[in-house]
Amino acid sequence: MIGNLKALRREMHKGNDRFELYNLSTDPREMHDLAAENPELIERVRAIVEKEHRSSSNPRWRFSLIDN
Repeated sequence: MIGNLKALRREMHKGNDRFELYNLSTDPREMHDLAAENPELIERVRAIVEKEHRSSSNPRWRFSLIDN
């Protein structure tokens, strides 16, 4: 999370590389994706994830985190 914002990526195992972004203080049910309106934050999230990601030893959880 970045402040009240939550970024997530659903269905990574299906190859989804798109992050979603929600403001939990105004949208606790995560109904309004703010990613398109905040590309600079999405790039920041991608950079953090790329830097901090560690591959799982479990083969069921090995998939590309950031597709280049």
